Amino acid sequence: MKPCEIFFNHSNSIWTVPENTLISEACSRAGYPLDLVCGGKGTCGKCMVTIRRDGIKENVLACTTRIIEDISIYLTDEQISKEAQILGSGGKSFYFSPAIRKIHLNQEQLIPQSYGSFMEQIGSKLDMTFNYEAVSKIAEIIAENLSEGLTLIVDSETALDVQIGDTSSSLYGLAVDIGTTSVVGYLYDLTNGILLGTYSSLNDQIERGADVISRIMHCNLSDNGTQELHDKIINTINRLIDKAENEHHDVKSNLFNIVLCGNSTMQHLFHGFNPGSLGQYPFVSIHGDALKSKGADYGLKCPATCSIVFLPLLGGFVGADTLAVLLTTNKDRKKRLVIDLGTNGEIAVGNTDLYYVASTACGPALEGAGITFGMRGTLGAIERFEMLNDGIHYNVVGNSKPAGICGSGIVDIVAELLRQGLIDKTGKMNKKSDLISDFNGIAAFMVVSSENSLNGIGIYVTQKDIRQIQLAKSAIKTGCLMLLEKYGIEGHELDEILLSGAFGNYINVKNAEYIGLIPKFEGVPVISIGNGAGTGVQKYLLDKDQSSVSQVVKKNTRHVELASDPQFQTIYIANMSFGGSGNES
Repeated sequence: MKPCEIFFNHSNSIWTVPENTLISEACSRAGYPLDLVCGGKGTCGKCMVTIRRDGIKENVLACTTRIIEDISIYLTDEQISKEAQILGSGGKSFYFSPAIRKIHLNQEQLIPQSYGSFMEQIGSKLDMTFNYEAVSKIAEIIAENLSEGLTLIVDSETALDVQIGDTSSSLYGLAVDIGTTSVVGYLYDLTNGILLGTYSSLNDQIERGADVISRIMHCNLSDNGTQELHDKIINTINRLIDKAENEHHDVKSNLFNIVLCGNSTMQHLFHGFNPGSLGQYPFVSIHGDALKSKGADYGLKCPATCSIVFLPLLGGFVGADTLAVLLTTNKDRKKRLVIDLGTNGEIAVGNTDLYYVASTACGPALEGAGITFGMRGTLGAIERFEMLNDGIHYNVVGNSKPAGICGSGIVDIVAELLRQGLIDKTGKMNKKSDLISDFNGIAAFMVVSSENSLNGIGIYVTQKDIRQIQLAKSAIKTGCLMLLEKYGIEGHELDEILLSGAFGNYINVKNAEYIGLIPKFEGVPVISIGNGAGTGVQKYLLDKDQSSVSQVVKKNTRHVELASDPQFQTIYIANMSFGGSGNES
C-alpha cells in the first residue's frame, strides 16, 4: 500500500497513513477523534468533515470515506474544541518551582534574645545568606516600624531584597522572547504559577534594519550605535512592563525575576555589548553562557534588585532562542529536525544526547520584506491563498480589504502557481498563460484586482518576488540537508520535524513542503509548535531546575558553520529549483 499524506488545516500538521485508511481513523491517529454516534455506520452524519482533493473542496462522512490520495482536512470549531478537551488541559502547563520566592516573617519571629542580633535571629529561622544591601534595608525597617514584620525576596538561598510588612502575595516574573522583529513578554504570578498576561510589541530596533547584519553594521558605523540599539530594546521591554502595570497595578514594584531569550545579536544588544565580533570570521560572541544581572544594571522598570537572566547561546548566530526551543523537546530521545523559520533561520538536529545546530541567512522575504507587495502579518495582509476550480480564495488579517501579502500568504501563492503550471520548477513564469500579466515591465500574477485592493492598483506577485522566495527557501532546505548529513542521519530516520517561530506557526506546512522550503521525508510528520522559544523561556522562569538543564543542552550541542563548507554553494544552487523531495543534495 502506498502512503498518503493528510494535512490538518487547523493545526498546520502533516501525518502519513496507509492507502485505504478511513478518514475517521486517520483523525483519531493524529489525535483528533470524531463523534461516531452511529458506530461508524454512516447514518448519523456527526462525523462530516470538509476535505480538499484535486483542487476541489467537498463534505464527506469520515467514517465511510477512505483515503486513496493526499488530502487536506478542515475540522470545524466544534471538532477542534473537542480535541482540546481530550488532548490538553486548556493551555500549556509547566512544572512550578521558581527560583524566586517571598518569605514573610512576623514581629515575633524577628525579635532576638537579649544581647543577640536581628540577623542571627532571622538566620535561626532561615538557612540563607544576606548581602550588605539586604541587611541595610532590614536595619531601616527595624528603625521605622517592625509591627507588621517584613518580607524577604529570596533567590535560591540568597536574600535579594526586603520589603516592609507582608507583601508575600505579590510576586511577579516576566519571561521575554526578544525577536529581531517583535518582542513578546509573558507575565506570571510567581506565588502560584498562573499566567496573568501576554504582551507583544515590535522591536524598536527595526528602525535600524530588518535583520541582524544591518544592526551589527549600524553598531560598527555609528559612534553611538550600540548604545542606541541597547536603549531601543530596553524601551521595548519597558513598554511591555507598562502594559502589565496597567492591568495589575503593582507589577513594577514586585517584578523580581526577568528571564530572556533571543538570538546572539539580540543578547549582545540587550546587555549593551557591541556585536561586531559576530559579524566577521570567526563569528564569536562576547559571552556565551547564561548571564545573570540585576535591574539596576539597566533602565528597566523593575526593582533594582530584580534578578535578570539571559539564557545561554549555542554558538555563532544560533542563540538563546534556539536553546529555549530545545528545552521544550527535552522530555524524550526522539530524533528531531527543528527549524525556526525567520530572517535568520536556525536549525537543530538530534536529541537530548547530542544536538547539531546551525544558522542560515534566508533574508526577510519569508516575513514579507523584499517582496513587491510584501508586508508583515498585520491588518490587511493576505495570510492564506488557494486556487480552486471555482476561482481564487484568500483570507485577510482583520477581514479587511487586502493591502499586501505576508510570509504565509506568499508561500501559499507560490505553491498554487507551481501546482497550476503558472511557474515551472526553475521559478520561471509561464507568460503564455492568460493569468500571467505585466506589472511595471515585469512578468507578474495578479492576486487581487485594483478595485478589490486597498491601494487601488491591485496586488501582484512578480517574477522578482519568485526569485526572492527561491533564495530564501534554498537557504533553509540546504541548511537542513547538510546538517542531517553532518549529524550522520538519513531524513527517513527522523521521528518528526518541528517548525518553530511565528512564521513557522502560520505557514501551511503542506505548501512549504511542496515548494521545497522544508525537506519532505516519507512517513515523517511535520508539526508546528508555535513560539517554541517563548514556551522554553516560560519553562525556565517557572522551574529553577531548567537552569541546570540548559547547561546540559549547551554542553551536548555542537555548532556547525555551514556557509564556510565547500559544498554549501553547490547544494544551495541545486536546491533553488522548486520541489518537495528531501534528498536533493
